[in-house]
Amino acid sequence: MPPVQLIYILAANGLLSVICIPFYIRAARSNDIVDVPNERSSHNSPTPRGGGIFIAVGALLTVLVVTAFAAPPTVDWALLAGGALVTVTGFVDDLKTLSPRLRLGSHILAAGLLIAGVIFAAPERTDVLSSPLLFVSLAALTIWIVGCLNIYNFMDGIDGIATGQGIAAAITWLAISLFPAGEADNLGTLKTAALAAALLGGLLAFLCFNWSPAKVFMGDGASGFLGFSFAALPILVAVPTPADIWLKLNLGALTLFPFIFDGTFTLFRRARCILIENSSSQSASKASALGVKLVRLSELTEAHRSHLYQRWIQSEASHQKVASAYTAWAVLCGLAAGLVHLGHLNLFAAYAIALAPAGALLRFSRRFPKA
Repeated sequence: MPPVQLIYILAANGLLSVICIPFYIRAARSNDIVDVPNERSSHNSPTPRGGGIFIAVGALLTVLVVTAFAAPPTVDWALLAGGALVTVTGFVDDLKTLSPRLRLGSHILAAGLLIAGVIFAAPERTDVLSSPLLFVSLAALTIWIVGCLNIYNFMDGIDGIATGQGIAAAITWLAISLFPAGEADNLGTLKTAALAAALLGGLLAFLCFNWSPAKVFMGDGASGFLGFSFAALPILVAVPTPADIWLKLNLGALTLFPFIFDGTFTLFRRARCILIENSSSQSASKASALGVKLVRLSELTEAHRSHLYQRWIQSEASHQKVASAYTAWAVLCGLAAGLVHLGHLNLFAAYAIALAPAGALLRFSRRFPKA
């Protein structure tokens, strides 16, 4: 795809958000689609939520156009179906709270649609079906997609942080698509270039409304779609060999590393705390005998303020400072991913670079209020 077409895609998606978001903000206020501050909030005034939906709408329209007019089709319809399902489920949740089970079920279905589309839409990928580790591979990809989707959602808790991470990741994937290294899947790089440009345009425009003090929050529809898209990009661009799929998934993990680290660290920390609290309320022998589930899905997914970035905010840091720090971290990880892609850096060194700020954050977190 010529760079000028990517510029058109970027500009069109940015323009869509710039035009539509002000109208959405007024409509959201009129219809009481706002987040009212409570003890678990990181904001101080009622703020409309769900305004990031136009990032997802623009990206899905871009995928639809590329799919319809490319010859042969270069973007799997499964990406559209999965992305639309995640977006609609998240936006409905913005309007009316859905149960954790329903949300998780829709996320697993969306992951299944994408994986099935990637396997069956490209004939060369059907070799995967003969793998003796097929079940393990499919389960791992499902966990990857659903995990990225939910972690991105969980991390969208202060002004600008999810938008900044998204901009850094979109730029990285756009660069990887424009500068393929080694054996390249032309269809895959076309998909990722178009999708990354669409996401970048929408995110850059949304940042004008979402930077602190935010005029509107992203919402679950957009944050879920972004997590889904950034999980899908490495799968779509990978050449169908185990080595390249492994490499591209690692590039995907690097581009989202700040969110993956904070989200995973907090998830295990919360699970441990809930386990200890529930264990103290009933004898271990009784729990073992009755098979009591000590950590329930609802307990892990309920709103909280125990992420590292949230605890940093509680230590009197500003939204701008924390969001800027996480965005800079994401840019650093994106640069490391790009160097790995070009063969100038190995994965071990790239993860060492990504982990350096994580270690500093953990040490600094000793000063934060207890979660």
